[in-house]
Amino acid sequence: MRNKLIFCLVVLLLVVGCVTLPKPPITAIQSAENFVEQNQTTQAEQTLDKYRHTWKTQAIRGDIAAYRGQWQQAAQFFQESWNLIEKAEPEPIHSEKEKIYSSLEETQLLAGKTVSSLIKPPTNYKGWRVPKVLVPVEFKSGGWRINELTQEGKKAIRDIADYLDANKVREATLTGHTDERGPAKRNQVLSEKRAKSIRQFLVNIGTRTKIKTEGKGEDEPLRPLPRWKRNWTQAEIYQRDRRVELESDIAD
Repeated sequence: MRNKLIFCLVVLLLVVGCVTLPKPPITAIQSAENFVEQNQTTQAEQTLDKYRHTWKTQAIRGDIAAYRGQWQQAAQFFQESWNLIEKAEPEPIHSEKEKIYSSLEETQLLAGKTVSSLIKPPTNYKGWRVPKVLVPVEFKSGGWRINELTQEGKKAIRDIADYLDANKVREATLTGHTDERGPAKRNQVLSEKRAKSIRQFLVNIGTRTKIKTEGKGEDEPLRPLPRWKRNWTQAEIYQRDRRVELESDIAD
């Protein structure tokens, strides 16, 4: 009896695994987007659950998680959306690509960590250049030396190294930013030292890109705020402002 029960269970799992969900029609996408705009995120999820994953469904799921303040989960959905774009037919227009790109960067900043290697433009993105890459690099509170990087901070820098290597970047600029807390002069020095520490970490792990550094202190807060919430906490605003910007020309 036990053997028969196990056999039946295996067959059931195989049958369930063969089910292919349909591609979402435009009406379903529009319905899910409307639910999100009305903050009816559960209804939006239920609408999407009926269909297979596409770049658009995952972008909407990213918005749902972001409205809920689930930043790491949102970043993962936007990363999935970005990965699916290259095979999408028809190809999304530039404004849609830019929206997903900026959403991924924003949610990674708010999560305080990168969810995967940094973004490289898919091969079918003709005529479109990735703008500055915003990276959440964490130091221990008040720290700026290499040995004061958190484990997430070190991972983010290794992601920078992978990005530079994958894109064959010859020259790049790292710009450090702080939030507005503390004296402005101290924040300026802190942003410069952190950028230099990141460059040194990159050199230590074998990065060959020629890297310049600069610091902006608290002078360039990241504005405007993202679209997902109306009442941002001060902690979330500070989290966005503490960042490193990587600017480079990507080889063709």
